[in-house]
Parts: sequence; structure tokens; C-alpha cells
Amino acid sequence: MDTFSNMDDSDVVAKANAGDPLAQTRLGVLYARGQGFTKNYIEAKRLWKLAAAQGHADAMCNLGNLHDIVDDYPIDHQEALKWYQMAAERGHRKAQYNLGIKYSHAQGVNRDMSIAAKWFRAAADQGDPKAQFNFAIQCVNGDGIPRDKVLAAKYFSMGAKSGDPNCLNSLAILHANGDGVQKDEILAYALWLTAERKGSDQARPNREMLQKYLNSQQIKQAEALSIQFK
Repeated sequence: MDTFSNMDDSDVVAKANAGDPLAQTRLGVLYARGQGFTKNYIEAKRLWKLAAAQGHADAMCNLGNLHDIVDDYPIDHQEALKWYQMAAERGHRKAQYNLGIKYSHAQGVNRDMSIAAKWFRAAADQGDPKAQFNFAIQCVNGDGIPRDKVLAAKYFSMGAKSGDPNCLNSLAILHANGDGVQKDEILAYALWLTAERKGSDQARPNREMLQKYLNSQQIKQAEALSIQFK
């Protein structure tokens, strides 16, 4: 759910009661979290529906989340899908990613990796690193879309620039093998070092395997390069 970290909550109730969709969405979040109010999903849902009726995409996505990922609320994949779809069509990045998950995992809908790719790519183009990774993996595997490792490298690179460990690890694999990008073992080693620092479980064994084929000077170059990454 959206955090609204910069929003002033001092008059959120008055604004919500006056019909402000942003305030309704925010107040719904407060009720859902039990933050300043007794936790009340029924009231949160009511407020989000009021905001959604005015076209507020955050409220739509929150309704999807409520039926999808809130631990103490019943899961309803079809209801979640409905709200994600509405928000995604309005350009909501998180809803687009979540919609991709629904189609790729057959949750409330038949599995369709081409539709999943459409929504992952939409969210990826808005800077979502998880979507960038998922779309790039589909490009690597040709899963629902044509196999295209050049395009995969592009999206792995986008995620790597934001420090996503999965994208860093996968981009390193492409550079180590020269798939879709120029073969560059020093860069691959540097990317794996960075991914390892970011918590990737796969990066260390990959890096250690490559290390057997590099000399000490190349490793020093890679270590220096890794420092430049986020």
C-alpha cells in the first residue's frame, strides 16, 4: 500500500469526508494499518472504493492488494485482478507489476505469459526493478515473447543501475558469456561483486567460478569497477 510519506494527516478525515480522493486513499491506508485508528479493513475498503470511483489509481491498487497480499484478509484473486487491471490501465506502476504476476502465476486468470510480458514491460519502463527483471527473464527464455537477449540485457541494465541484485547477477551472466552484449569478464566479475554486496545468493558461486579464469590484475580491475556501482 502506498505510504504517502510526505502527506500531512492533520486534516485527512475532514478532507476525506469532503470527498477528496487522495485523502480517502490515505485514510484508508491508516485504517488498514491501524495507524492512528483502530485497524478496520471494512472502513479502509469503503474509503478506497469511494476514491476509486473518482478514478484514483492508488486506491484501485490498494483494493487489489487488500484481496491479494494482506495476511489477515481473505485472498480473492479475481477481485484483486479486477482492481489491478483498472489501476494498471491508468498507468499505475505497482498495479502493472502485480497484474503481470497474476497472469504469470495463473491467479484468478488463465496463465498467459504474453499478457504478463505486456504488463511487466509497462511497469519496467516506469522504473520498477522487479518488473525489469521479470520482463528480461522472459526475453532470455522466449517465454510468451520472442527470445531476445539484446533486449534482455537492456532491461537487466536498467534494474542493475538501481541496484537490484537479481538484475546485477543476470546481467553479469550475459557479460560473462557474451550473450546479447559484448563479452566482458571483468565487468561480469564487478557486477557479481556488487550483486553479492546487495544480497544475491547466486552471485558468489558465479563470481568464484569466474575467478578461476582471471589473473590478479583483472580481479583488481573488477574490484575497482565494482566500487563505482550503487
